[in-house]
Amino acid sequence: MAAPLSSAVGQPLMNLARFLIIKAWAESEIAMQLLYYSRGQDMNNRRLETAVHKAIPLRFIEQFDSLDDFGERLRRPVEPDSIAVLSVLNRDELRRMQPLRGLLTEIFIVMIIPDRKKGTVELAHLLLPRFLSQKSDDFAALGKVLEKICRTVH
Repeated sequence: MAAPLSSAVGQPLMNLARFLIIKAWAESEIAMQLLYYSRGQDMNNRRLETAVHKAIPLRFIEQFDSLDDFGERLRRPVEPDSIAVLSVLNRDELRRMQPLRGLLTEIFIVMIIPDRKKGTVELAHLLLPRFLSQKSDDFAALGKVLEKICRTVH
């Protein structure tokens, strides 16, 4: 039988064990990532970024400002039930996103489009977003959608 730890040694070890257990539990609570793609720094993008950071803890967000970098990231494993927030600058950028469609099938997609013109909305729907918003919209609803996705899948 092992000798009991002295209180001088035992207490720090117990504290460390508690910390590790709590940390593992907290990390298991949110086993997801948010991949955030946005180019440009206009007022709408700053509002969007604020809404995203308010809804999802910063440590779970990977931010991209290059479509090539975002595409490369999608080619690596992504946590189950992850979310991609895609802020599209214009219809041309939306067209350039289409080849990524096959890499986005296991991810909840939230898309912010520049306008609600028929061609823009049609291109956006090809990427199968769960939520579609426009840059000029109030992002309060978007924040609620992100929070609900996180609660639903975890």
